Amino acid sequence: MTDKKEKIEDESVDAQIKKQAQKVILKGNLVALGIMIIIMLIP
Repeated sequence: MTDKKEKIEDESVDAQIKKQAQKVILKGNLVALGIMIIIMLIP
């Protein structure tokens, strides 16, 4: 990874990237929630 940020000129590509990023974040949160619930069920 580099520290340089790319400027995305095309609005449709920008929207697609943001939508994909939101899906990844949501899936990560759901997995974390599931693991936390499983751990809490262990006596």
